[in-house]
Amino acid sequence: MALTQKQRLFVDEYLIDLNATQAAIRAGYSKRTAGQIGDENLKKPQIAQAIKEAMDSRNKRAQIDADYVLRRLVEIDQMDVADILTDDMSVRPLHEWPKVWRQYLAGFDVSELFEG
Repeated sequence: MALTQKQRLFVDEYLIDLNATQAAIRAGYSKRTAGQIGDENLKKPQIAQAIKEAMDSRNKRAQIDADYVLRRLVEIDQMDVADILTDDMSVRPLHEWPKVWRQYLAGFDVSELFEG
């Protein structure tokens, strides 16, 4: 059974934030019944299948899956500030930083402390 236009829009909108209620509202369902409709839509086999296919397609295009996310989280967890500092606590030149640091940081502030 093919999806209606509103159901197809629901699928597209659900992929934005995985919030069925908000997807239903954005797809044009009544705000008053959006929670119920969103829940019902997720339980419909044809809609659930369309969501799965759309997510799989997006993951393939982006080359990101749960394993990739977990690998990145492990890399971030294992980052050591000593990898970007010299023995005198100054910041190494960027080209000497490990890749994980270059990918993760968007910017940082450096403060100098003085005694006395």
